[in-house]
Amino acid sequence: MRTLTPIVLLALLLTACGTTGVAVPPSAPSAASATVQPTPTAPPPTTPATTPSPTAVPTEVSVAPTDRPDPAAQTPPPTPPARPLPTRIVTTPAPAVTGEAPAALLERIRADVVQRSGATRQEVVIVRDEAVVWPDGSLGCPEPGVAYLQVQIDGYWVVAQVGDMRYDYRVDAEGRFRLCTAP
Repeated sequence: MRTLTPIVLLALLLTACGTTGVAVPPSAPSAASATVQPTPTAPPPTTPATTPSPTAVPTEVSVAPTDRPDPAAQTPPPTPPARPLPTRIVTTPAPAVTGEAPAALLERIRADVVQRSGATRQEVVIVRDEAVVWPDGSLGCPEPGVAYLQVQIDGYWVVAQVGDMRYDYRVDAEGRFRLCTAP
């Protein structure tokens, strides 16, 4: 079937092309093929008949207005679907959690802040003390070039404040703490 299709298409293409009107010189007749010459039945006309060809003349056409309005002019353009305007999402920081760290731990951290800042104990405000699970031994505050134990560690996140200065402490489950200075 695949080989027959191109042959049929080629035959149709050649048939559609037809002859080009080029005369082929007659060859010597063979016994297998005989050429039949048509005999004229009427004498050829001596003078060709001419018929006058019509000449195009430009004319002015006036178009009268119609009473029917243009349907395209009546239909309003489609309106896009109503979408709400984008709004800015204002996120407020979550309130700091307090009251989860043991009081003895908070006193040790408060004493460390007093030693570092020179402030009095009353000036140190604990703004956060929450129980957390740290993702690894860095306690959420990795130092460059230091390798850490890759296990989750229970602990506390304690933030103390003196004036405008904040002190971010990270604590492990055994109560060991360190000041996190990395952002």
